[in-house]
Amino acid sequence: MLQVAVKRDLACTTVVYLFDLLALKNTQHTSRVLQEVLQSSALVKIGYGMYEDLGALVARMGDCCATAHPQLDIMHAMVALAPAGIIPPRSLSDACDALLGQSLDKTQQCSAWGNRPLTDAQRQYAALDAYCLLMLYDKLLERAIQHDLSLPTHRLCWPEGPKPPQINKVMISPNITNTRFYKPWPEGDSPRFVCDDMLEGLARQLRLCGVDAASVYGVVGAGHQLPRHQVHRVLVDLAHLEQRVVLTKDKSFVRAGYIDCAWLVQGTHRHTQLEEVLHAFDIRVGMDDVMSRCSRCNGELLEEMFTRDTVPVQALGNVPPVGVGKSGIWVCGQCYNCYWQGMQYARARLHLKERFGKKAGGGDAVLQNV
Repeated sequence: MLQVAVKRDLACTTVVYLFDLLALKNTQHTSRVLQEVLQSSALVKIGYGMYEDLGALVARMGDCCATAHPQLDIMHAMVALAPAGIIPPRSLSDACDALLGQSLDKTQQCSAWGNRPLTDAQRQYAALDAYCLLMLYDKLLERAIQHDLSLPTHRLCWPEGPKPPQINKVMISPNITNTRFYKPWPEGDSPRFVCDDMLEGLARQLRLCGVDAASVYGVVGAGHQLPRHQVHRVLVDLAHLEQRVVLTKDKSFVRAGYIDCAWLVQGTHRHTQLEEVLHAFDIRVGMDDVMSRCSRCNGELLEEMFTRDTVPVQALGNVPPVGVGKSGIWVCGQCYNCYWQGMQYARARLHLKERFGKKAGGGDAVLQNV
C-alpha cells in the first residue's frame, strides 16, 4: 500500500490517496508518474524511516522509484531539532505522542493486509499514517522557526544512503551489526520476553532458568492455530503492554517492522536457542533462579516449600504420587502446578552446569516436572 497525503489548495486542505500496489500494474506510464513525483523539485517528500519505504517501493515497482529528492525524513528532522528540545522518537507513534499529544492507534498494523478488499478500518489506518506526517512537519517547522533552525532535506537513493539514524533503535537481530541493544524494561529490572508460536520450547527453557518468558500459546491457549497476522498482533500487544522483547523465528515479522524490539532467533533446537538468548542479553543463570518460575504458565513459584499435606487446596490435583517429593514440593502461584525433585534431578543439574558453564551459579536444585 502506497499512501500519499497532499495539501492541495490555498486553504491547505489535506487529501490522502491510497494506491494498492498489489493491484497497480507496473506499466511505463505508472513508472513515469512515480518517477516524476519522487524527483520533482517542487514537491518535498515527507516520510518516517523513508529509506526502508523506498526500498520496498523499488522491490515492487522497479528502479523508477530508486531516488527521492528533495525528501525530509521526520526521524532526521527530530534529531536536527534536538537543540530546540525535541527528543528523538523510537517510532512514528512516539513522534505523534510527543508533538501532537496523541499516539497512533496501531490496532490494524498487524491485520491481514494481503487480503482484498481492505476493510474500512485498514484504509483509515493507512490514510492516517500519511496524514499525520504533514501534521508533524507543521509542528517541526514551527519549532524550527522559533529557534532559528532549519529542517534538513536530502537526496535519498536506494540502495545507497543516507540511511535513517539508529535512534535508540530497538530492532535486535543477528543480521544487524553494531546496533546498540535497547531493552524495553526499566533499568535494573529483570529481562522480559514474549515468544512466538514457533518458540514454545524456548519459552519453557527460559522459564526453567527463571527468565520471564510469556508466549503466544500462553495467551490464546495451546492447540489454537491463529492466522499469522493475529499471531503478530498478540506479539506486538504483549511487547508494548508489558515492555517485552519479542523472540521470533518469523523473518517476515522482523522485516515488516511491526515493532522495534524483536530478536530473530537463529538456533533450531530449544537448547541452542536458549544459549543464544542468554548470551545475547547477557543473562546469568543462578541455581536459585531455576526454582523461581513455572515452566507451564510462566507464573512465579511460591516461596514456601510444601508437603503433600500442606499444598494449597488449588494444587491438590497436581501433587506427586505418594512417596515422591519427600524433599519438598514447589507450587506455582498462578496455575498451581506442582514441581519436585525426582529421579532426573542429578542429571538435570549436571546438564545445566555443563551447558551454561560460568553462567550457572552455585546451588543444587533443578525442576523435575517439566
